[in-house]
Amino acid sequence: MPELGPANHVARLSVTQQRSQRLVDALVYDGTRLYRTAAIVHCALDLGLRSSEVAYLGLDDIDWSAATITLRGTKGRREDVMPLPAATGQAIAIT
Repeated sequence: MPELGPANHVARLSVTQQRSQRLVDALVYDGTRLYRTAAIVHCALDLGLRSSEVAYLGLDDIDWSAATITLRGTKGRREDVMPLPAATGQAIAIT
């Protein structure tokens, strides 16, 4: 495998829209653990969250009426408020 430089690193880690759709389509909603997995996948794909940002999320970080989510455990150690896509909100709500 070739060594990854800074410019190639991002390109190699990106997921194509087709692959991300295949991943979402493969999710099977038949159990608590699988609902949780679906919520994690949606947070990563729809919002572009890092694994640590997903791990720090709590239900109190979601403003359902404003359809926003507040990220507290970000890489820059700041709070970010992002719009919450409907599919992501639905995946979180059913967990």
